[in-house]
Amino acid sequence: MKTLALLIGAGLTLDTYAADIKNSPSFDNTDEVVNQFPVETALLNIYSKERIDVLSVIIEGEPTVIETRVIPKGKTVFNNHWVQSASTSHVVKSAKPANIEKVADSKITSIYYFTSKPLKFYGFTNSLDDYAITTQTANIPKVASIGDSSDFAIDNIYTDSSQKTRISTYTKNWALSRASNNTAWLCINTSANLLSDDPNNTTSNCYSMNIQGELLGSKSSYSYSTAKGIKTISYGSE
Repeated sequence: MKTLALLIGAGLTLDTYAADIKNSPSFDNTDEVVNQFPVETALLNIYSKERIDVLSVIIEGEPTVIETRVIPKGKTVFNNHWVQSASTSHVVKSAKPANIEKVADSKITSIYYFTSKPLKFYGFTNSLDDYAITTQTANIPKVASIGDSSDFAIDNIYTDSSQKTRISTYTKNWALSRASNNTAWLCINTSANLLSDDPNNTTSNCYSMNIQGELLGSKSSYSYSTAKGIKTISYGSE
C-alpha cells in the first residue's frame, strides 16, 4: 500500500463514478455538439458535493477497493481566512478470498478549504498531520472551451501549522477535452513533488461532466519511476 499512501498523502483525490444513487446526475437528451463547459461548477462538485465513490485498482499485484466519501463541513477559519470546508475520506480495502468480507486496511481523511464565489482554494489538512497551503496562481474560469487548459495552484505541504518545515510542493493544472458531443473530460493534473528527485511522479484525475457541470464518471492515473522504467497505475470504477 506504499504507493497509495504516497498518493493520498499528497492531498490528491481518487474519485470514480458516484455509487450513491441519490446523487446521480441528470443527462442531456441531445446530440448537439457543445464546445463550452462550466469548469468552476464542476470543480466545486469535485471537491465539495456530497457523494460516495467506489474505485477498483490493482496495487502491487493486490486487488484493492478504494471507497471515497465527500461530506461538506460548513464555514471555518483556516490560516486566518474564513472559508468553506469539505471532508474527503479514503477507505482502502484489500480483496479477500470468497465468502470473507473485505475489511478496511487503512483510512485517510483530508479536509479541503476554499471559497466558492469566486472559487478559490486555500489548502488542506489530513489525518497524516500534513498542513498544506495552496497559492492560487490563476482564476478558475466559469466557462471554458474544449482544448483549454491552465495551471491554477501551487500546494506547499508542511509538517504542521507553524509552516516551518516544508516537505512537498506540487503544481496543479486543469485541462478540458471532449468526451462526447455534449460531455467533456475535466482533468486535474498534479506535478511531481518539486522537492523530490522523481520528475515522473505525477497524477491525473479526470472527471466526465455534462453542460451543467454535473459529474458523470471518472478515471485516474498515477505515474512514478521504478528500476525498470516509468510505471503507471490506472484507476477504474468497480
